[in-house]
Amino acid sequence: MQSLVAGSPVSGTAKHGDIQREFDEVLLARRVIKRSRKRLLQVLHSTRALDSTLKEFTDLHGCLPNPPSLGSYLYALKDGSCAAIARISAVERRHYQASIVKPRNEYMHEAGRTPTDDPEVLALLAEMEACLQRVLSL
Repeated sequence: MQSLVAGSPVSGTAKHGDIQREFDEVLLARRVIKRSRKRLLQVLHSTRALDSTLKEFTDLHGCLPNPPSLGSYLYALKDGSCAAIARISAVERRHYQASIVKPRNEYMHEAGRTPTDDPEVLALLAEMEACLQRVLSL
């Protein structure tokens, strides 16, 4: 994911360094011994990086939604608010909403809710990478 962002227009923004540091934190979280904490840190840092990347991307293309949020970036990329670039489809938006935004919101907003195992985190990270790849190719 770091390479995707580094090779995108987002790399020229003031937030690029912060985004890359969030991805570094995902890797550093692997060292945390307590598994539930490790998984939650991986989710936290990866979604912060994704959220910030989409914020910078939509801002660069003049379609930063108000209020800015992970779900609203996906809507802006679907509904044509970003006139200078192609759109994601409604099917893609729904897929990313269900596979990234919904679980992220559950982990971040529900006490005691954490990913149950490493494959769950890896699946979420894979979805985020697919989303980044798709959006940054628009």
